[in-house]
Amino acid sequence: TVYVWNTSSLYNETSQEFAPGTTSTQKGFIVNLVEGVYYWFYKLFDWSGNSYNTASDNKTLTIDTTTPLIQFGTGTLNNGVNNTLTYIYVNVSYTENNFANITFVLYNRTGLVNRTTFSTATRTINWTGLPEEIYTYNVSIADLTNSYNMSETRRITLDRTAPSLELYSPTHFTYINATTMYANLSVLTYDLISMQNVSLFVFYSNGSLYEFYNDTNNHISITTVGKTVIFTTSGTYNWSAIATDFSGNQNTTVNWSIVVDGTSPVINYGAGVYADGANISASYINVNVTLTETNLANVTFNLYNSTGLVNTTTYSSASNVSWTGLANGTYQYNASAADVLNQVTSTSTRTVTLDTGLPSATLATPSNATYSSTSAQNLTANLSDNIGIKNATVYVWNTSSLYNETSQEFAPGTTST
Repeated sequence: TVYVWNTSSLYNETSQEFAPGTTSTQKGFIVNLVEGVYYWFYKLFDWSGNSYNTASDNKTLTIDTTTPLIQFGTGTLNNGVNNTLTYIYVNVSYTENNFANITFVLYNRTGLVNRTTFSTATRTINWTGLPEEIYTYNVSIADLTNSYNMSETRRITLDRTAPSLELYSPTHFTYINATTMYANLSVLTYDLISMQNVSLFVFYSNGSLYEFYNDTNNHISITTVGKTVIFTTSGTYNWSAIATDFSGNQNTTVNWSIVVDGTSPVINYGAGVYADGANISASYINVNVTLTETNLANVTFNLYNSTGLVNTTTYSSASNVSWTGLANGTYQYNASAADVLNQVTSTSTRTVTLDTGLPSATLATPSNATYSSTSAQNLTANLSDNIGIKNATVYVWNTSSLYNETSQEFAPGTTST
C-alpha cells in the first residue's frame, strides 16, 4: 500500500495484492497530484502476517505547475531612456514559491557585457562604471522544476558627452551683395550615441529671430547640416546653432555675422568743388565728396590732364583730396566709392583749367604820337595768353576823362590774335 499525504491530511491510499511466491518486485502507482507539497511511503505485508513500512524514510514531492512571474520594479529606468549616468540599476519583483535562481544579463551593441546569476533571493543589481553606450538588459528566473520566465528586454542609452558642433559656412562676417541676397548656412555636427536635433538660428542685429531651422536626423558620423536663407532687406544678421542629444547634452556655437548690402554707395561732389568747365587762376585742385555707404571699402580720386593720368589716390575713409603744385593746363577729375562687396559708384567727370599766367597785350597801330586827319581810328593791339583769351577791352582817354571803352569776347582756346 502506498500512502500519499499533503501538508494537512491523507491525500491518497492505493493497495495491490501480489501472487504467492512473489519474493521481490518493483511496483509503481500512478497518482494524480495537484500543485503542492506531498509526503509518501509504502507499507508491506507478507503471507505470514509480518509487515514493514517506509514511514521513517518519508519522501517529499513538490508539484509546481506554475511558471514564475517576473517584472521590473521601482527604480528601474523605463525602456528607451537616454541619460548621463555611469551605471544601470535594475530592480525586479517576482512570484515563485520554489525559487532556484535569477540571472541578470547586460548587453551593448557589440555583445554580452555581464551575466550574473544568483541562487539566493536577489532582486536588484547595479552595473557601475559603464562607458557611454547603448545597452539592453533583461532578467530571467528559474524554479526548482526548471520552469523558466524572463522579463521584457529594455534599451538604455548612457550618453554624457555633448554633440560635436561647429559653424562651417559662410565664414564670420561674410558680405552678400544685392545680386545674391541669400546664403547657404551649414554646420558640421555628429553624436556617436544619440543625436536628437540640430537647430539653426538667424537673428536680426537687434536680437529678434529672423529664421529658424530644425534638423531631427540622428547624425552618428560627421555630417553637414544646412539651410538656404533668403534675405529680403539689407543689414547685419547673426547666426548660430545648437545641437542636442537624447540625453539632454547640448553644444552651442558662437555667433557668426552675415552682412547683407543690397545697395551701391552714393557719392556726390561736396561744397567748394570747382564747377565743370571752370577756369581758375590757381595751381591746385581741391575735391571733396559726400558719401552714403554703411560698408565702405575705399574712396578713389583720379586726376587727368591732356596726356593721361596725373594722379590716383585711394583712401579707406577720407572724403577729400587736394592736388597741389599743378602746372597750368586743362584737367579732368572724378571720384568713386567702393563697398566691401566691390559695388562701385562714381561721380561725373569735371573739367577745369588752371591758368596763373598773365595775358599779354602790345599796342600795334596807330603808333605813339600819331597825327591824323581821320576821325575814325582803328586802335589795334596784339593779344596773347598761354591758355586762352577770354575778352579784351580798349580804353580811350582824352585830356580830361575817359572818352571810349570798347570790349570784345573771344572764343575758348583763342591763345593769340
